[in-house]
Parts: sequence; structure tokens; C-alpha cells
Amino acid sequence: MKINYRHNVMNIQSVTTFARIKGGYNNGIRDVYFIRLLGGNESLKNEVIYVDNMLSGEMISNKLLYKRVAKLPLYLQDNESNYYIQCYDNWIVSDKKKMIIHSTENNELFALTLGGAITQTCDKYMQLKKGTSDSIQKNFVIKMIWWMDFVFHNWHTKWNEQSCIKVIAENVSKVQEYLFYYLLTLIGADVLMLQNRQDINICDDLKKLSKENVVGDFVEWCLPEFECNKNNNNSYDKNINNNKSVVNQEKIIVHIPERKRQTHNINSVSNAQPACNTTSRRNTDKVRVTNQLSQSNSVPVQVSSNSINTAKSRREKSFEELALLASSIVMIEVHNKLGDVLGIGSGIMVGKEGYILTNHHVVNKGWYYCVRIENDKEVYRTNEVIKYNSVMDLAVIRIAKTLSPLPIYKGRNKLVRGQKVVAIGSPLGLFNSVSDGIISGFRVMDSVDVIQFTAPISHGSSGGALLNMYGEVIGISSAGIDSGQNINLAVPYDCINLFIQGFC
Repeated sequence: MKINYRHNVMNIQSVTTFARIKGGYNNGIRDVYFIRLLGGNESLKNEVIYVDNMLSGEMISNKLLYKRVAKLPLYLQDNESNYYIQCYDNWIVSDKKKMIIHSTENNELFALTLGGAITQTCDKYMQLKKGTSDSIQKNFVIKMIWWMDFVFHNWHTKWNEQSCIKVIAENVSKVQEYLFYYLLTLIGADVLMLQNRQDINICDDLKKLSKENVVGDFVEWCLPEFECNKNNNNSYDKNINNNKSVVNQEKIIVHIPERKRQTHNINSVSNAQPACNTTSRRNTDKVRVTNQLSQSNSVPVQVSSNSINTAKSRREKSFEELALLASSIVMIEVHNKLGDVLGIGSGIMVGKEGYILTNHHVVNKGWYYCVRIENDKEVYRTNEVIKYNSVMDLAVIRIAKTLSPLPIYKGRNKLVRGQKVVAIGSPLGLFNSVSDGIISGFRVMDSVDVIQFTAPISHGSSGGALLNMYGEVIGISSAGIDSGQNINLAVPYDCINLFIQGFC
């Protein structure tokens, strides 16, 4: 029987009321609550701690699931990403009807309910983000199911349509997080958002999904970290270890090469804009000091002549000169198991020992790849994916050939709107087409910073180079908005530098 969810049939104005109310279930209709409490005070803070203890005790007795979430995790590890990509692919194969993840294994009704809830939530996201690419939609769904396992990771009771699930979320600020909590209500969870600092900044149509109640002025206080009874076993971790057979054996050979030791100062910070979500960056533009200071610090600092020569040789290039750099940009044909071409993308040479950077969405469905290089008649076939990250939409593959890598920009100066750029890629299979334009803005897509630019690109350009006028890679073309004119996006250079450490 299909379950329908009816939201907020009663007005809930306190945390205690939220904790005690149990949504009814009759004739296939389940009552759920999606509440935003705005503001706060010390009384509310103490009330939350009381509810923590009360609901934790009920969870230990397997009467309900309760979790208070201070912050959802940001990034998937590569080994986790592999699993959830397979879950996503299986969901697509099921015509978006059944989502099987750790939390829904051996529970057909839960898998079907979650599959439908994901579809409904994804539709709302696509309405909000009109014109987004398939890869952005895929990343959104993968994030939703990963967070789903995060919430359900220590629950022993089998889910059913009458399960009591309580989730309190603290200071939700991002659209994707808000939609995740809405997704929880579509599987029967009651969700309370504690917005003590500020309300979430989203469109009115999305805000209407939840019920708003003001309980005080906005305040800056932090709740103690939620800890359930330590006698709870972490069944989710056990599932991860015991269910390695869930994911089919990878068709792509993934190699992790030994990384070269870094010699940069890890305490120096890049001034590059836009910035990736990282805790530290290396500023590799500082001139390398060749003579160390003596113990008395009396020896003056000297600069290597190589660095001076490099600085002098850095000059703006003509469009004709930039077009010659196409010899370091490749076209990638993606093949399935039968040898059919699934699609075409582009790639950038980033390491002499055969390393090529491209987008994750270019390679993620391939069985093997054929790489074509300008002025080279040989076609290089490979199935080696060295590294990938679905959040940043980056991947590195390797071919058996010595390459001429392109220089990656190191953040000498901030990128600015209006700055001239050149894009090189293989749109629609037109090998190494060159186009020019400007940087038109800096955006945040799915919590990742991107460069918006006007140089025309099309399908097949993904993975190609976005160059500044010095011939340095400032971004990798990743998406375009078809409904607009020359609204194109690129993953920025600081993400690239972080991602390819050890391959250059």
C-alpha cells in the first residue's frame, strides 16, 4: 500500500510537545511534523537537553529512533562514494521506485518508500535549480541517501509505516540540508529545526513545507553534543564491514599511486578566489628561498635565478598562442562493456606519467576509455581511474604515454569578473575547439564554489580547460545551463590543485 504523508495537522510550539506527540496512521495516511522554531533562550536550551535524555531512553528500548544533528557531514570518502554511486544507479534501473542502501536492506517497504520520497524531493530541487545538469542531480541524490544512512546508522528496530522517528536539527542554513530534512518527513519522521541564530534563507515555496513558530529573539548559544547511551552498538559500521558484497565488483581498475612528498609551506594560505571548502591551502607562488638563514639570521635571503627567469617569462599570450595549448588537452570516448560509445568528454594533461584530469561525470559510467591526442594518430585505451571525487566532480585517469602537462594557476592574483578566458574542449565531438569569453561571476553550486564564464561550450566540453591569458588552467569546464545563453560553469583552480597533489 502506498503511504501518503500529511504534514503539521497540529500546531507545535515547544520542543517537549514535539517529543511527546506521535503521528497517527490511518487508511494509508501518516501524520508527520516539520517544524521551524525561531530564536531561543536558556529555558529552550534546557528543554532540548531534557528531551535528549527522554527520547534517548525510549530509543534504547527500541520504541523509536531519535537523533539530534548539530551538523550533517560534508564530504564522502572515495570508498563510501563508490557504494552510493552504485545505489543511485540501481535506483535509476528500478525506474526510481526502489532505493536500497544500508538502512533499507532486507526491508522492501522501506526501500520503496524511500525510492518514492527521493523522487519527490529531487523534483522539488530540480524546480528550484532549473537547468542543472544530470551530474548535479546525481550528486544531490547521492548526498540525500548518504545522509539517510547517517541518521539511521544506530537504529536496531525495523522500519515500518508506523515507526516513530524524531529528528532535531540545529541551525540549518543550506537548501540541500533543508530538503534532506523534508525528505525525512516523507518516510514518516517528525523533524524539528532549531533556528536559534537565524532563519534559513530560502524561497517562500520551500519555507511553506515547514511550520514556523517564533519562540524568542535570535541568540548565539551552542548546545552540548548529543550522545546516546553508549551501550548502543553501532550497527551501521557493522553493516558497512559485513556488506561489501552489496556493490558489484568494480569494472574500473582503481590505482592509488604513491604520492610525491610536498615541500610547500602548509601554513601559508592562498589568496585565490573563489575558494574550495578546505581547511588549508598551499600558496605555491611564493618565491623559493635557495639559501637558508644562518643561526644568527645575519645572512640575507637570496632568490633563485630560475624563479626570476620564470617570473620574467610569464606574459600574456595571443589567442593564436593559447590555441596551440590544445596539444595538452585530450578527447575522451567513454565505452560500455560491449564497446559502444556512451559519450564524449574532454581532459587536461596534468602529470607527465600519463595522468589526465577530467570530470567525474564524464567517466563514472564507463567500462573503459579511448583517449585521443592532437597530432597523434594512436588511440590510447585505458580502464585506469586513479582518483575521483563526485562532490567536486573531478577524476584522474591514466594512459600509457609520456605527456606534456598544462600549468595550473596558483593564485597569484584573485580572479575577477570581466577577466578574459579561453575554453578548449571537444563540444559535440568537435576535437579541441577553441572559444573565448570572460569570467561573468562566481557561484556556489551544491556547496561547491564554481566559476561562471561566457566562453561557449557544449556537451563534450566537460573536462576541458578554462585558461587565463597566460595559458594557465584556472578551471575545468563542468556544466552549462542549456536554457540560458553562455551560462557555463567550471571547477576552480584551487580545487584542482588540491585534487591533483602527487600527480604533477
